[in-house]
This record gives sequence, structure tokens and C-alpha cells, in this order.
Amino acid sequence: MESNSIKNITDKIKLSCEYVNSNSEYVRINNDKIKKFVDENFQTLTVPSWSSCHFDPNQYGIELSLAFIFTIDSLNFCFWPYEKYSNNDFEYCNLVDNLVNQLKTNPEFFTAGNLSNLKIEELISSIFVKDFPLLDERTRSLNELGILIKNKYNNSFFNFLKHNNFSCLQIVNSIIEGVTTYRDETLFKGRQIFLYKRAQILAADLYYMLKELTTPINLLDACELTMFADYRVPQILLELGILEYKDELLEKVINKIEILPNSIEEIEIRANTILGVETIKNQLNNRYLSLEIDYVLWNIGEIKRKDVKPHHRTLSIFY
Repeated sequence: MESNSIKNITDKIKLSCEYVNSNSEYVRINNDKIKKFVDENFQTLTVPSWSSCHFDPNQYGIELSLAFIFTIDSLNFCFWPYEKYSNNDFEYCNLVDNLVNQLKTNPEFFTAGNLSNLKIEELISSIFVKDFPLLDERTRSLNELGILIKNKYNNSFFNFLKHNNFSCLQIVNSIIEGVTTYRDETLFKGRQIFLYKRAQILAADLYYMLKELTTPINLLDACELTMFADYRVPQILLELGILEYKDELLEKVINKIEILPNSIEEIEIRANTILGVETIKNQLNNRYLSLEIDYVLWNIGEIKRKDVKPHHRTLSIFY
């Protein structure tokens, strides 16, 4: 992280993506398709409530609800390799269901002390299964989170919010500094690129959930966040024609051939996805936040995921 980066952390993301876009070989953005999509779909925009996809946060209290979000966002990456071991899907909704079960039966699971000492065996028995991908990394992610909350924030996730002045940008900055699995940076043609998918989605989840409390808490700077460059949104943007892939890349995606993390192709997919959503936001005259547009696109992608071209396959801890 560069010094004095809190105020311009998302500016760095956008500038990174503009650099990638202007030097892209494999991915381009079709601005005409963006205009068509906006005209047809965004006269009104309905963003699903956080509780409809998770639970009513007023049911469990703010500290436990916050702990749930920090925990799920520290585990929420790269489910697709599970298809190699099982005919069953494991998607985000399955992770939600398993963690909500922990809320009901074992709320101590979410304490900083437990997370800091969590063993892989407990993660397997309570949340995932034996052959699930990247279990070591997921365990490390929770361990680092627990250590951060325990040592710096006196065992309180709410203290994390207070210490970071209820600011989305400061939340992003602090989680990147405190937990290495959120440090989503790479190099592209000689320049450092900043993407920070999971750090930003943490801030967005907190923003959505806190608005639904009986006494709402408004996080600052949500308007500064970009979308969250993952698998699902570029999949739906490709289907809509907003993203266009060079034939050799498209063939890899369709045939589920793995694309290496930090490769030129992978970085171009993610960076152009961010820039594509920023373009949608601009065409909507900033009436909606990038995180709201992301949420709508992601939900469209989840609903249609088996009826459209596959998403790209990259083994990564960052999305």
C-alpha cells in the first residue's frame, strides 16, 4: 500500500483499470451495448435487500451480525474448483446457509478468539467439506482476521467500524493492511494494478446490513466504491455483449480451460469489468452506486448462471 492512500484508494483502482483497458489485447468494452442495456434495464433499479439474501440482522444483534459479515467475506472466494470433486453445486448461498446455521447453533464460532485459533478440521466439519478448494487459505484468512480484531480492536468488530470512522474507504484500507488475503494487487505490463474486490465487498456488505438495523447506521463513502471484479459479473457482461473477448480467450472460457492468476488475460477480464460498470454508472448519471449496479448484475448472473456461457476459471484467493 502506498502512504496517504485512504482518500484515493478507489481512484487508484479506476486509474489502474483505465491503464489496463487502454493496453488490452484480449478484452474490450462495447459502449454501444452498454447504452442498449441501460436503456432497456435501468429505467428503474431494484436492489435486493441484504436480509433477503442473508438474515434479519436485528435478530442477532449488531456485534454478531458484523462478525458474520467479516467471517463470510473472509471465506467467500473461488468455489468453482469444487466441480472437479462433486456433481453438487456449492455457491454463495450454500456458504450463507452453513454460516447462518453456526449463528443459530454455535455463535461462539464468530468470536475473534475462536477465529484466530481456528483449525482446518473445524472449517471442514462446520462450513465446507474435505475436498473443498483452498481450505488452507480460507483457514489462514480467518486466523488473520481473528488476530487483527483481537489485537487491534479489543475483540470487537464494532470497534473496527468506530476506529475507521464508519468510512467505507477506511474499512477497505484497514482490512487490506490487516489481512493478507484481501491484498488484491498485481502487475500488468510494468504497472501495479489495484483491484481489491473482497475488501470492497466487505465494506459494501457492511453498508447494506447496517442500513437495515432498527436504528440504522450510515457508512460514509459508499459512493466511492467500485464494483467487485469476480467471476459472475464478467460472465453476465460477456453474455450481454458489453464485454467482448478475443477468440482465443473466448475459446478458453467456453471450454473451461484455466486462466492463470495474474496473467494478462485474467487482469484484462477483471479490470474491464470494473470499467464497464463504471461506464454504466456514468450513463445512469450517477443515480445509482457502483455497488448497487454490481448487486443487480451479480443476481442476474446467479439466476442465469447455467443458461449462459461459463465464467472464466482462475484459481485465486482474491475473488
